[in-house]
Amino acid sequence: MAACRKSTLYQLSDWSNDRLGLIETRDIEDHRLRRKPWEMALSNKAIGAYDGRMQETIGTFLSILSQSSDKPINVTELMAYLSYDLMGVVGFGKDFGQLAGGGVEHWAVKALRAQQLFFGLLKPIPWLVNAAARIPGADRAVAPFVEYLLARDRRQGNIWTLEVLKVAEQVSRQVMGESGVWVDALTNLILQTLQAEKSDTSSPTDILSWILHEYEAGTPHAPRTQAALDEDGRTIVVAGADTTSNTLSNVFYYLAHHPDTYARLQTQLTALFPGGATTFTYARLSAHHAATAPLLDAIIHETTRLKPAVPSGTPRVTPPSGLRIRLSGADDDLFIPPDTDVYVPPYVIQRDARYFPNPTDFIPERWLPVEQGGRPELVADRNAMFPFQVGQYACAGKGLAMWEMRSVLARVALAYDVSFAEGDAVKGKDFDEGMKDTFTMTLGPLWLVFRERGKRE
Repeated sequence: MAACRKSTLYQLSDWSNDRLGLIETRDIEDHRLRRKPWEMALSNKAIGAYDGRMQETIGTFLSILSQSSDKPINVTELMAYLSYDLMGVVGFGKDFGQLAGGGVEHWAVKALRAQQLFFGLLKPIPWLVNAAARIPGADRAVAPFVEYLLARDRRQGNIWTLEVLKVAEQVSRQVMGESGVWVDALTNLILQTLQAEKSDTSSPTDILSWILHEYEAGTPHAPRTQAALDEDGRTIVVAGADTTSNTLSNVFYYLAHHPDTYARLQTQLTALFPGGATTFTYARLSAHHAATAPLLDAIIHETTRLKPAVPSGTPRVTPPSGLRIRLSGADDDLFIPPDTDVYVPPYVIQRDARYFPNPTDFIPERWLPVEQGGRPELVADRNAMFPFQVGQYACAGKGLAMWEMRSVLARVALAYDVSFAEGDAVKGKDFDEGMKDTFTMTLGPLWLVFRERGKRE
């Protein structure tokens, strides 16, 4: 697969390489060069510099849990607010104010999430947007039909179709020439950061400032144009926020289903922080969790196995020579012709019993050694686990994602018990079965109750 390039899906809205961000570029050498400032911005040293502001944002999230203690909370929604605020802090040096504003979604974030839904729907037909954008008057011609469908589905209560059509209407305006609101918002953030960068000679303090440092210097590692810089800004928000918020929502879904596992995690974390949640520091957690609280990472790993944030994986196109794959036990290799889109979907592979016995069961102990109470026999092939992808296109933000998820899970577990909302007879079944693959995962509401530890019901 190393010889495979990204598929045309990545150039969904623009064929000009000069206007593409790091994620969109299909040029292997361009990607290698452009990745450098991202790797520097997402190194452990750089993340350590972001930690203070990240923990403050998580503290705001915990205060909302405190105010809502004993009351059902839509975890999906609240985790999204938290994750987007965290990516605002880490990516741009300022959050979107969704948590501080009492849980009100920022208009730019709302537009970004809507566009991501449409992006997922177009995966099988990535050429459609470019083709439509080049047909004069296409937007005016399709508008009456979209309005008809919207009116029809309002009458019929067809919520899913209605949601998709609203997104289609919004994105079509963007594609046909009107700049989307998310572009305006991110461009403003980028310009503000650029101005601050010019007057600040200190080290970069967020992801964007690392990229801008290269951009201002005109290095080969920089985005080539303002449009490409805007795309990198979008990537900072979407790639880091949707994936983390979805994983954390699923983490608490599984832990509400497995209270014994959650209680053992709480016991391990209490041993590490005997003074309670107020004594938490990531430095101490990072130094000791592998030995003292091994369930922390095991829970996150098992969640990303069962519910990878990008369920279908990322499409690749085979090289001009095609691709030969050696199949175990077969007489002949499998040959895939040139210029063929291929997927290796984590959701499918990571639920395959050949690699993970009891594949659909939530068993964090499969990731622990025997001496820590683990069941390593339930992992037949670790190579079949790749929620962050592998190789040259592996997620550069894995370290940041783990930092965030460990911090949130540990701080919540130290302070709160969790359970399904009273009256939820199906215990989140609708949430579990209602997941949609829209490139990243789209989740429905998950209503849980967070109760202060030691407080009786």
